[in-house]
Amino acid sequence: MRRPSAILLFLLLLAVELAAAGKPFIVVFDFESEFDNGEMGKKVAAIFRGHAFRRRIYQTIDDLSFDEVVSGRFKARWSSAPKEVADFARKALQADIVIYGKVTKQPPEQYGIFVRILEISDKGVKEVLNKRYAAAGVHAIPEQIDAALHVLDGRHAPPKVDLLADESWKKRNNLVKNGGFERGKDTPIGWERVDGLCSFWVDGESPTGKCVKFDTDVLGSQFEEWRKKFEAGAPASEAPKKIPPKDPGYNTVGGTVGTHIYSNPIPIKPGMTYRLDFDLRAPKGDTSRLFVKGYGGITEEKYGKQDREIYRAPVTLRVEGNDANKWKHFARLFRPTQSLIVLDFVSEFDNNETGRKLADAIYAAAKRTRKIGIFDRKQVADALASRKVPVSSRSTPADIGLFAGEEFGHAIIVYGEVLRGDGELGARASALDVRRKIVKPLLKGFAFRSSKGSIQEIGAAIAKRIIGDKPAVKFLRIKLDCYWPRGLYYFDNVTLTEEGMGK
Repeated sequence: MRRPSAILLFLLLLAVELAAAGKPFIVVFDFESEFDNGEMGKKVAAIFRGHAFRRRIYQTIDDLSFDEVVSGRFKARWSSAPKEVADFARKALQADIVIYGKVTKQPPEQYGIFVRILEISDKGVKEVLNKRYAAAGVHAIPEQIDAALHVLDGRHAPPKVDLLADESWKKRNNLVKNGGFERGKDTPIGWERVDGLCSFWVDGESPTGKCVKFDTDVLGSQFEEWRKKFEAGAPASEAPKKIPPKDPGYNTVGGTVGTHIYSNPIPIKPGMTYRLDFDLRAPKGDTSRLFVKGYGGITEEKYGKQDREIYRAPVTLRVEGNDANKWKHFARLFRPTQSLIVLDFVSEFDNNETGRKLADAIYAAAKRTRKIGIFDRKQVADALASRKVPVSSRSTPADIGLFAGEEFGHAIIVYGEVLRGDGELGARASALDVRRKIVKPLLKGFAFRSSKGSIQEIGAAIAKRIIGDKPAVKFLRIKLDCYWPRGLYYFDNVTLTEEGMGK
């Protein structure tokens, strides 16, 4: 007789131990796919779980934990009665939402994704979606999965925040030096030099004064030739007259390397959320033309210690037909550094009292370094209390990573166990670097010891190891970047402000 695993018993107790609270909990059963013995069906289910996780409005369960709970106990088929599927998901996993279905395939690469979504409540089971989606090739399957989740989002997603309606940033300090491009002599101060062939400092083109202009309708060969002279010190005033390119223009700067200028470095605060605003006038198109890049210290054997790009936040600029060649405002929020979350460590020898003290010691040591942000302890406690699947240092790394990603988006989360014996006190610590789509281990069961039996000493060692092992973004540079479609681009009023810690 097969013995139930610890995680299975843990999850089966949910019905007794948990109250329905927090974000809706989604259970996605493996889809059927008879043409390949279920392989594509498992992939489709995994994509559903991943995409639901990244929306941060649902709770999910990682693939391995799902397999552990469900394997051999239940299989949701397209022909299964919705109530049968819902009853199992509710009893075994306390699910609020169930997704299941099947995948069919027709040659050469035409897939049918049959999706059924159920909502479960005390009032019963409600079918939210029963639809077939068509995907022309494997690469198109995620798009159809997103379409199905959009239907669900309309019922559960909170109202989207309209960044453009919030103008509080105008009253805050602009961290970008000369973001309005008003100051300078031959080129705006605070930015790389304009080159006079593809980048220019102009007046009279923006309603608020001076701005920068980019021309990507320049032959790539002419630009490369001039760029060598310009980088050797030639002034922009000596730039050659543009040679008019011919259609279709794929050999222009816009069709090849693009053109750009960078801002000067902008120091940042650990854990801070930033808001970027700027105005753009551009031809019709749909391409990223602005990047916020973060730099941190990297040590290499060949080059020694250098400040290298370790973070990037692109802004996708969609210019529709009616907005072409008109000034338009863009904005986005981003967090270049993660803030710290510490779960209470397990200490079975004293009902976890020492584990809680170690978590406090790690927080205190990290705060003293001033090198990492720290999420508000109450915010973390409230998030933990709202989980359908409880999360603690006893949880799997996958579920701990899901918690941090679903609730906070970006975080470094630390957890582990306190050990005691032979007159020493020690801890086995693990840590994950979580950035929405990525969960990367930083520490995996690393041992820390204190011969003095000092919790503070162990906490300081764990904090030092985590912060010291991970390069952190020290400063940002804003890259105004233009390429296709070839034409004229104008940037003005580039503004970077502090939005708040841990937002």
